[in-house]
Amino acid sequence: MSEGSTATASGEASGRASPLLSQEELANKIESARLPRGVAGAFVLLLCAVTPFLTFAITYDVVVRFFFNQTLLWVNDVTGYLLSALAFLGGAYVMAHDAHTRVDILVSHAGATMRRWLTLFDAVVVLVVCVVLAVASGYAVWDSFRRNVSVVGIVEIPRYVVLAPIFIGTVLIAIERIGHIRRLVKRWADVGAVPVTVEAPRV
Repeated sequence: MSEGSTATASGEASGRASPLLSQEELANKIESARLPRGVAGAFVLLLCAVTPFLTFAITYDVVVRFFFNQTLLWVNDVTGYLLSALAFLGGAYVMAHDAHTRVDILVSHAGATMRRWLTLFDAVVVLVVCVVLAVASGYAVWDSFRRNVSVVGIVEIPRYVVLAPIFIGTVLIAIERIGHIRRLVKRWADVGAVPVTVEAPRV
């Protein structure tokens, strides 16, 4: 018995049809599961190591505080900084996979043409916000580094270290949105360039 017939038999035995994916769909699914290349992928890999540390540190602090009436003074400050870095450094990866949280009530009820323009408008707005935030945070990082300013708290950390993930993350998101806008425009151009042909009825 061949592998294909075995998969079909097992699908019929379980009462549901086995999913059939084309080569292109299978390749896209495998590619979407991989880490992105370059700087964005490196930061995602780093955040994969930071997330378990955050989980362990917060859980340990809660347990120690509840059972022993003690606390780790550095947990609140450090976890707050790392959570901020987690949001900004992982933003480009989330945006690239279209996995961010959004309210699509207006888009889902719009027509195909309006949906295209709303998608483009959304990408442009995100790009503008990221550019403004990148410029502001970049200046803040440079000014903090130049004046050697530290964050006031239990743990004394240079201010530019805390603000650097905001600058890096917004730059990565802006780069991703530029690529997204280019793909949208190219897709529309390809669709518009394809002539509409009507086949003659077959007898």
